[in-house]
Amino acid sequence: MAKRLGMSRSELFTVAMSKYMKENKYHNVTESLNKIYSQNTNNLDTELLSMQLKSLPKEKW
Repeated sequence: MAKRLGMSRSELFTVAMSKYMKENKYHNVTESLNKIYSQNTNNLDTELLSMQLKSLPKEKW
C-alpha cells in the first residue's frame, strides 16, 4: 500500500497513526463519564422521579 501511495512504510505508518489518533481522541469519553457518574449520588427529588417513571410508556418484556 505504501508503494502504491508513493511513500515509505514509515511515512504510511505515521500518517495512519496520526489519522487514528485524530479520529479517536474522544474514544475514552464514555469511560470518563461512567467514572464521573458512578461517583455521583442520586439527588433527584423522589416526587420528580416518580413523575418521570410514570411518564414512560409501559412495555412488555
